[in-house]
Amino acid sequence: MATYYMMKKLKLLIIFLLLFLSDLASAEVLRLRSGASLEVTVLEEKKETLKVKTDFGIVKTFHFNEIESLDGKVFSRDADVEQSFLKDVFSEKGQNSQLDLNLEKMRGDKKERETKEILQKFLPKENYTEALEELKRLAEKGDAGSQFLLGAMYYDGQEGAPQDYQEALWWYQLSAEQGVALAQHALGMMYYNAQGVPRDYQEALKWCRLAAKQRYVLAQYALGVMYYDGNGVPRDYKKAMKWSRRAADQEYAPAQYVLSMIYEKGQGVPQNYTKAVRWLQRAADQGLEVAQTNLGLMYVKGLGVVQDQGQAAEWFTLAAEQGFAPAQVKLGKMYEYGRGVFQNDVLAYMWYSLAASQGHKMAKERRDIIEKNMVSSQIKEAEHLIKKWVKKHARLSDSMK
Repeated sequence: MATYYMMKKLKLLIIFLLLFLSDLASAEVLRLRSGASLEVTVLEEKKETLKVKTDFGIVKTFHFNEIESLDGKVFSRDADVEQSFLKDVFSEKGQNSQLDLNLEKMRGDKKERETKEILQKFLPKENYTEALEELKRLAEKGDAGSQFLLGAMYYDGQEGAPQDYQEALWWYQLSAEQGVALAQHALGMMYYNAQGVPRDYQEALKWCRLAAKQRYVLAQYALGVMYYDGNGVPRDYKKAMKWSRRAADQEYAPAQYVLSMIYEKGQGVPQNYTKAVRWLQRAADQGLEVAQTNLGLMYVKGLGVVQDQGQAAEWFTLAAEQGFAPAQVKLGKMYEYGRGVFQNDVLAYMWYSLAASQGHKMAKERRDIIEKNMVSSQIKEAEHLIKKWVKKHARLSDSMK
């Protein structure tokens, strides 16, 4: 009975993974009369029928009566169902189940946490071992989606699948060679970060480019960073901007931050603080700490915005509350000198101390300086605030150690 339910949850997970991929397609949007929406590549259009192929490799011919619209083009309406087609899409054979584990280590985001929550929901911890065996069975038959998911489990380290970069690399490679964008990106990042294989920027570039051409946002961002840093390729700010812009247009905050740096420094484009602030704002609004901090600096300096120390302090606070040490140091300075906030040695000491606990040398120096002018009651109050902050931000505090 336990095996039956595990298999049922595993199939639900595979269905979920298929739905999870809709934003990767570069094809046209096909809307069916039943309300389903699919991203397809049109293979052939005849007088009354439309032959299409989905990202999952399923080829299907629709009568115009089944279609509501194709990229806005309205078709005639009539009763019909596409249940057989959807059954093919979600069938075990030939599926390309993909799951965004955000494996690139140049910059993480909340998707990694969301992925783990998905796995925990569909595959409770006690069933990981059985799930692993089932994934192996499908992967060994050549199922690209199962190969990717199996590689992800070995990469991350799950119950029954201890972390093993060599195993992850093997399964990613098999999946990537079948054209799975997330596997291509994951494989590229393993070469980039020398995980289970010697560092090879050329291989990283090759695999990330293949994934980026499929509009996979993390691969587009990775290419932008490679061209920006000159890793594996000659430094090329125009190409860095090209790929970063494609990822930024998909609202990927780290790519928006890269664009802001390009405009702020005038790298490959005329220097433009207004555009830099525009991209910083979009990234900062999504909670990216480094973007919030740099936006605060733009307000401090009055670059691309009207100088406003109060606004600067607000942005520094948002980043500092996320445990970002550079922002904590800058906020400490605001309180130490009374810029944009009321002067307060106690809060300055607190923020400097929090940054110093992460190894920030300047923060420790500034804290030691202001401590000499503080009385014992102020230091005691600051220490109390530090403990209170650490308790409130327990998860962040663990990652700061």
